Amino acid sequence: MILAFKFTCHKDASFLVPFLRLLAGDLSHSLKCKDDEIYLKVSGNTSELESVANKASALLPFSLFIKHSEVLAASELDEDSKINEIKFGGLTPTQASVFLASKKAILNESGALCESKFEGEITLGNFNEKLKACLNLLKDRGIVCVEQDENLYEISLGVNFDANFLMPVNLKQLPKIFIADDRVLTFLASFEKPLLALKTTAIYRQNHEDAPLFFDVMAPNDLFLYAICERLNKENFSFLSVKVKEQKNALSRLTLLESSAVLSPFFYAKNEEIELSNFGDIALGLKFSKFSDDEICLLSKSSKTQLLFLPKFSSFEEIYELIRAEEGGERLLENFSKEHTLPSGKFSSNASFFSLFCIAGRLLGLSDDFKKAGENLLLMAADFSGQKGVRIDYKMKDDFGLDGVKFVKSIISFILAGAGEKNISFGCTESLAHFLSDFSYEKRDKFNIKNIILSGDLFYNKVVSNLIKKHLNPNIKTNFDPGFGVEIKL
Repeated sequence: MILAFKFTCHKDASFLVPFLRLLAGDLSHSLKCKDDEIYLKVSGNTSELESVANKASALLPFSLFIKHSEVLAASELDEDSKINEIKFGGLTPTQASVFLASKKAILNESGALCESKFEGEITLGNFNEKLKACLNLLKDRGIVCVEQDENLYEISLGVNFDANFLMPVNLKQLPKIFIADDRVLTFLASFEKPLLALKTTAIYRQNHEDAPLFFDVMAPNDLFLYAICERLNKENFSFLSVKVKEQKNALSRLTLLESSAVLSPFFYAKNEEIELSNFGDIALGLKFSKFSDDEICLLSKSSKTQLLFLPKFSSFEEIYELIRAEEGGERLLENFSKEHTLPSGKFSSNASFFSLFCIAGRLLGLSDDFKKAGENLLLMAADFSGQKGVRIDYKMKDDFGLDGVKFVKSIISFILAGAGEKNISFGCTESLAHFLSDFSYEKRDKFNIKNIILSGDLFYNKVVSNLIKKHLNPNIKTNFDPGFGVEIKL
């Protein structure tokens, strides 16, 4: 009797090979891997195959990259594929369960111990010694440095929101600070151990004035950090704060959407530019960035043509001069200045929607810092509880240019009308999605566009991604650029 275990993945499926070999054990088996699919076929009697099937749930990791899995009856074994087996230092279910049961460190299924380095390499021979030294240093000085995959992390005891992310010593500690349902816990515990931006609870924010609305969280991603967290959990600690001191390789970030999620490579320490991919079919490329000019362009196999140019301002005085030149502009600014402070001075911006959000954030008084005002506007949008926001003006100035002055005037008008900062913030993102829906619908017929490709770090924001995908999808097939991340259906 032969059973076939079939896995379809969002990427090359060969990362499952070490687990599947262990699952088959000494039974006669074959492994066939082609692109995103992998088959393990195991031959044995009914009892042996029942044992294999029962072991699968405990042995195989929950991976965000597994799209679909099924168990089938097969007539014969395959010829083994030539598979380049990889080593990975990530934590696996077997490592975690053995350490919990016996406090013993073992190699994972790929033959690696862990990704971390602490004062040199960590081996089976020195694991306990390194673990003890790290814990003692952490408790004595409150801080240690750990290296992983050429990235250097500064880890400290307790909660510090000046760090890049928090690491709970046990996922059960999360509700002390964050809103985290079962779905969030499952994602954090997945094989990939992604970063997730979680919302802090209202009670925690009331008791801690410095607490942000959202903050990044990541579970321990290898055996060494897992062991540290496990020991600290027993000593009644709750969180570690992790600051990225040097970053050469990407972490994984998961952005949760309404019915899907995007798993993306992510850098704290540098702005990683992603080029929009060119496809065989004609596509509309939307690359929205916090650090550079946006690209709204027509993509073909051989060319990239900008279809929309965004305004770029260098000072508030420049904006006010343009507003005064329009009918009713002078009165609008006078009325605003009677009740609110008009921001002034120069700023560094890009021809981007995020820079427009920064201008809106400054007018709303969300921060005196230009970029921070834009970030805070996105936080306000995420915290909006209404169904619809106010409709902000995204209007064309001519065939290729967006009218930035009309955008600013509409922000000022809604502030004067008494619309709340969360309402206006959400309106900035929702109205952008409506504008892009109309824009793409018009260009679809004109240029025979087959799909829309999304990219750029602004799409790490849940509200932006959700709204733009929601309003673009009815008109035209919309996907994230493969270089930006993998979309996972939930």
